Amino acid sequence: MANAIFQHANLLPGDLSGTVSGWAQRLADLLVPYVDQLDQLPDRARTVFHYDAGAALSSPENAEVFSSEKTPAVTEAFVKGQATNPAHAGTLQDFMDEIKAETGPRAKTCSIPSG
Repeated sequence: MANAIFQHANLLPGDLSGTVSGWAQRLADLLVPYVDQLDQLPDRARTVFHYDAGAALSSPENAEVFSSEKTPAVTEAFVKGQATNPAHAGTLQDFMDEIKAETGPRAKTCSIPSG
């Protein structure tokens, strides 16, 4: 069902491979706790589909986060967590809580601009 919602919002093509279909379902599973209705999934997922790394890196409001001494440890924990369990069993918040437990509390988060 999530694939059809993403397709209707033109975030996924009509012809999906099994890999893309499974990925989209896992994305929906992560986002479902943060929506009241399934038709809100595309808005929650837009940052994933329209992420602009250059804009995030050049954003002045992100400069403090990127220059923090904790940023490399948090990034490493995130990448390691995704490598060992890409379809994280819990919610995104559960995953972020695990990263916080591993790296310590954070002071500020990045703003993620989308295009």
